Amino acid sequence: MAETALSRIFELTGNHGITVDIMQNSAINFSICVNDHHPRIDEFTKALQNEFRVLFNRDLKLLTVRHYNDSTLKKLIGNNKVILEQRTRNTTRILYSEG
Repeated sequence: MAETALSRIFELTGNHGITVDIMQNSAINFSICVNDHHPRIDEFTKALQNEFRVLFNRDLKLLTVRHYNDSTLKKLIGNNKVILEQRTRNTTRILYSEG
């Protein structure tokens, strides 16, 4: 994604008071996770749809674990569907849907 598109997306998040909880960027895709209970989320989504192709999921959970290990993560996630995962040496963040 071009820097101008990313800039515009962050402008819209700021204009609507939306805080990004997790994001991932590639050459053709940009994903963000925001709190669905924000009072302006529907307005924000419509503003994005006016300029971008937007796909979204609701009712996801975001798990952050510091000093993780694979055994602990398996217990916490179980058979839930992982949508996005980011790991550093000490912290992992997993966006998942239950069920």
